[in-house]
Amino acid sequence: MKTQEQIINDSIKLETPPVDYNSLEIHCFLALKQLLILYHNKQISKENASKTKQIILADYEKRAKQYEFESGMFQEYIEHIKETENLRVKLHKMLNDNKEKTEQELYEIIAVCIEIIRKDIQRRIYMSNKKIGNDFEKEFAEILSKDGYWVTLLTPKQHVGSQPCDLIAIKDNTPILVDCKTCKTHIFQLRRIEANQWQAHKKYQECGNCNFVLAIKYNEKIFVIDLDVIDKNKKSIDLDTLTYNWEVTNENNSIKQHKNTRTR
Repeated sequence: MKTQEQIINDSIKLETPPVDYNSLEIHCFLALKQLLILYHNKQISKENASKTKQIILADYEKRAKQYEFESGMFQEYIEHIKETENLRVKLHKMLNDNKEKTEQELYEIIAVCIEIIRKDIQRRIYMSNKKIGNDFEKEFAEILSKDGYWVTLLTPKQHVGSQPCDLIAIKDNTPILVDCKTCKTHIFQLRRIEANQWQAHKKYQECGNCNFVLAIKYNEKIFVIDLDVIDKNKKSIDLDTLTYNWEVTNENNSIKQHKNTRTR
């Protein structure tokens, strides 16, 4: 995706969008181009033009993140489909053989069917968990934003590899790195914190920073735990022993902040 600066510069210098622009980038380019024409023709004030420009760019940024997220999800879906493609081709050949099947061949056909089903179930579970995790990232970003933080979601890049966190939040000149996790039970397994996240946490501290936290959602409650206080020698954290920070209530799916925001 093109950066905002690239599109702004192109809209000033060029009459038409470059050929390598996608539909989202073209939409932003044309909106900025139209705004420039209105401003030069004195059909809009400088103040209103500036406000409209910010609205256009904010809309582009939001849609760009959604586009990258959906593209990443689609790519992951295709990769999972590829895992069963060879098995499906093999099964097709076995079933289209008009010869009478031996008992061994029938066993092989059943084994291939079971393997396809197993991989398909794994794919569905993975994609479902992925969606749940991404939904929570957006939910927690909104919570922090309403609490006065500047927040940005980090979109995974296929060519970069695993990212150390999901959100960056800043308030009162203090940055916080947040990794969002969802948990189905009250026991959070520490193996879910990846090696690259511990390495990033160490480097983050070496650079003079602090506040690298986990935000864990369990049973409609959100627990915020600083990586500094986690005992790496333990295998898990019992969330029932902690004081939650936020709770999602049933009424209009609203959020209420717990008075005690410190974990024990």
